[in-house]
Amino acid sequence: MQTEIEELGVKFGVLDIGMFVNISYKEEVKIQIESGVQILAVEHKKINNEGATEILKHFQEKNYIDASGKIKEALRSAIVEGTIDIPDRFEAARDRIISILTEADKNVVIKPYKKQVLVKRKDEMFTSPEFLLIWEKMKQKTIFRININITELHKICVERIKKMEAIKPTRIIKEEARLDLQKKGVLYEPVRQNFSDIVQEFLLPDVISTIAAACKMPRKEVGEILLEANRWPDFVNNPQSFVEEITKIIKSAKIDVFRS
Repeated sequence: MQTEIEELGVKFGVLDIGMFVNISYKEEVKIQIESGVQILAVEHKKINNEGATEILKHFQEKNYIDASGKIKEALRSAIVEGTIDIPDRFEAARDRIISILTEADKNVVIKPYKKQVLVKRKDEMFTSPEFLLIWEKMKQKTIFRININITELHKICVERIKKMEAIKPTRIIKEEARLDLQKKGVLYEPVRQNFSDIVQEFLLPDVISTIAAACKMPRKEVGEILLEANRWPDFVNNPQSFVEEITKIIKSAKIDVFRS
């Protein structure tokens, strides 16, 4: 049975990037003040596409999964023993990550054939007045269809994507400040800021399928729009921001074309 389900596209015991993207967690950060006093602050964070890629790469290096993401016995043992090695910068999200790993390694529970029970349908239930009354209310199905000028939509999307602001690579901002603790409160004075681009390797997502699903459009049409707009460097700089911006542009263009 599990084999038949996997043939439908559902995978068991396999990890992929999508499982870890957008995991939210809280991280405690200590802020050092010149006087030697430390302030404990809580930051709300989310794991993005680059972070999810880093987690999978780390698990592969630890021999937890193979190149295709399939879970190995080493990860199963680590889950049972509570010794899973997680990248240090995601330690605050350990519980969420372990929960996902545990769910991913579950198999479909199929009862043995001998223990299966044959249940007969009660035909009289389907002819009862109560059921017929409910059925009359729920059997109606309204289908809405709209006509959109695809040529015009394609043209507008390409024009707007070409004019879209450049998407810059993910940057780390290091800010130094001077804090003065007084009775009336804490005085904050910025000292300097340093910026540095993040350079790392990560797996690029299936951008066409992601945008097509979000915009409810054929993959072929989305692919042609992206090819003609030719903004691929922005996609490489920050895949997540690229998908969000393109999705926003296409959805807005669909509304404008429909209204015109």
